[in-house]
Amino acid sequence: MAFETGNPSFRVFHCGEEIGEGIIEGMRERLAPPVEAISSSPVEAWAGWRHLLDRDLTEESCLFVPWLYVGRMKAERKIPKALLRAYCRMAEVEEMKKGGLQKLPSNIRTEIRERIIAELTPEMPPTLSGYGVVTDFSTGLIYAEATSQKAAENFAGAFRETTGHNITAMSPETVAVLRRNVNQNDIDPACFTDDATVEAPQACNLGLEFLTWMWYRWEEESDSFETSRGESMSYMLEGPVAFYNEGKGAHNVVIRNGLPLQSREAGASMLCGKKVRKIRIAMADGEKAWTATIDSDFAFTGVKLPKEKQGAQQSFQERMLLLDTFVEAVFSLYGTFLDCRADPEQWRHTEAKMKKWTRRRAEMADGDITQH
Repeated sequence: MAFETGNPSFRVFHCGEEIGEGIIEGMRERLAPPVEAISSSPVEAWAGWRHLLDRDLTEESCLFVPWLYVGRMKAERKIPKALLRAYCRMAEVEEMKKGGLQKLPSNIRTEIRERIIAELTPEMPPTLSGYGVVTDFSTGLIYAEATSQKAAENFAGAFRETTGHNITAMSPETVAVLRRNVNQNDIDPACFTDDATVEAPQACNLGLEFLTWMWYRWEEESDSFETSRGESMSYMLEGPVAFYNEGKGAHNVVIRNGLPLQSREAGASMLCGKKVRKIRIAMADGEKAWTATIDSDFAFTGVKLPKEKQGAQQSFQERMLLLDTFVEAVFSLYGTFLDCRADPEQWRHTEAKMKKWTRRRAEMADGDITQH
């Protein structure tokens, strides 16, 4: 759990209903059990934020107004596969010696395996995994270190079961509806290559389009923008960069070494119809600077927050304010993209310019590309 220190990776979730501090009681009812009570059956539960076995989940320990900081843990006692095989094999050899057998029947081997599991499991230390969760009561946003699609779905289900609130991951599709009332299904897909041999995408993917447009805007138009809160921000992009092809034979291309954004391979990837799936972004507001990797589903990884002067340690509240500023900046820039994307005439001109940009990049030698 890295919201209080380090560089967190997370997804943002939205709740359409007001979330009250009463959810703490629901989490306490599903609190992580004492370590000695953990068995071979997987346990998923809530914990305090300090560690995954923290049972001190109270307002006094976990409420940092307006944020509630807790942990979501999973635990079970598991026998390492190699150890289980070794113990089973020792028991099988002993059984064959006793019976003078060259081979044991499958049912006997199954019985041995089940007996070994029953004997060893209580002696195994529990295997723990989990992540931090921060609920902002003032905005209804939830930050969870559940970056994979499966983890995000499991978290949303656990939150609903615990609190009675339905939450939705703030993906490009949901942010478009919430911020601009734009439905991705109502928009024709975009193509950023003029190569006639490339198969056109069958459906609009706002996340892929936004990351590619953000790159184009940085190089060709402007590296600055204003957030919805009136803050003036600037940004730059850097590698590694991942591309995704939406057509037949869809696959990923990742460019890491050297200067990925200035490489001929990057231009060639886009000329083949690929769009940006993941990229690293740096944002700045005066002397404050943020860096993070953002993907086309709006999962943020390795978010580095501005440092306090003279290396002073930031409080949890200060870190969450800075995290909120960064997320709002990304969503504001996305809003600028949506304003253009939802205007057919404006988008027609932008798409045409992006095709020329793609062709020019593909024809340039490494190092020939300069930013705006």
